[in-house]
Amino acid sequence: MKTKLLFLSLFISLSFLFSCKPSANSGEQELVVKRYPDNKPAVIKYFKVEGRDTTFTKEKVLYQDGKTRLEGALSMGKREGTWTVYREDGKIWSQTSYKGGLEDGPSVVNHENGKVYYEGTYKEGKRIGLWKFYNKEGQLVNENNFDQK
Repeated sequence: MKTKLLFLSLFISLSFLFSCKPSANSGEQELVVKRYPDNKPAVIKYFKVEGRDTTFTKEKVLYQDGKTRLEGALSMGKREGTWTVYREDGKIWSQTSYKGGLEDGPSVVNHENGKVYYEGTYKEGKRIGLWKFYNKEGQLVNENNFDQK
């Protein structure tokens, strides 16, 4: 029984060690936290180790072909700053600002052709102010003021 437990502990430790590798950013390492059935990375978290503290600094979600689907910074384990979502062809689908894990700041979502679909602002996870909606040709088709609700 002790042998099995020791083997299991060793296996987990080695798996963690070999699934982490330094990233291109100084002092950061990457950890594959989820994989596709073919063992390709699906979710990668980047982290720094300072003394006894490990801090996750950003997260990247990948399409199965390895292209980036979603990426952004983390602070205290929560989304922070601008997060970007990409279409499978690599074009930006949306960009939204976060603070403390909640949408906070500008948000823009694009049509497949790259033109803006809608844009607006969040505050503490709630839509505020004027949001504008556009057709695929880029013409304004609707406005909604969330301060008047």
